[in-house]
Amino acid sequence: MAVVVAIGAGVTVTVISGGSGKNTSTAESQPSAPPVPVGALRGLLLTPAEAAKAVGTNTLSGSEEMGDKIYDKAGAGSIVDGDCVSLMPGTEAKYTGSGYTAVRRQYLVNRPEIDYLTQVVIAFPSAELAEKFITSSEEAWRKCSGRTVNVRYTSPDTPPGPPAFEVIGPVSSNDGMITLRRTREGTGDADGDWGCSIASTARNNIVIEGEVCSRTKDSAVTELVRATADKVTAHK
Repeated sequence: MAVVVAIGAGVTVTVISGGSGKNTSTAESQPSAPPVPVGALRGLLLTPAEAAKAVGTNTLSGSEEMGDKIYDKAGAGSIVDGDCVSLMPGTEAKYTGSGYTAVRRQYLVNRPEIDYLTQVVIAFPSAELAEKFITSSEEAWRKCSGRTVNVRYTSPDTPPGPPAFEVIGPVSSNDGMITLRRTREGTGDADGDWGCSIASTARNNIVIEGEVCSRTKDSAVTELVRATADKVTAHK
């Protein structure tokens, strides 16, 4: 199911709670290392304290709507503009056909500073497939960059919510990590526009995805993903 959350200033966020060419920029992954087993995925996610430190906030915890549960499946469904579902971390439709074997995801908050933080780890059979997923994700993001996209979730288990239009910013690729910002239409105020920044990278056979939704802290998503990537690299 999907949970629609009002977070003020006319902004609502829908969070899915349940459901069933080689990129040289990912050279930091370790294809010669044994693949990280699925059983290790939960331990690769940052603890709330680790995540808070990574993004520079004093604390993070589960939301009233979803708690701090770690989900062991990708979220069912897609978004209205389904050709841009690659912009939504943890959503099942973006992984279809990629060859992935398992997903773990968690949602944390520290409102009003951070309205939503999403962390996701995805296991693949090999480092090559993980790198291929990053390459295809970057291509998909670039096709959506510059568009205004309706990111309202669609799911057979959930009544449709209101439209949620977001302007998709440019894609950046640096040191093996791809990033962009989605800015919600009509949310600008003195503190800036509300939006969600996303980032993704690969280490060994694991893809790491992160999302931070905020007016002021969303750019910290790169540190969130980097900290998780470091845990993958350190895994023995």
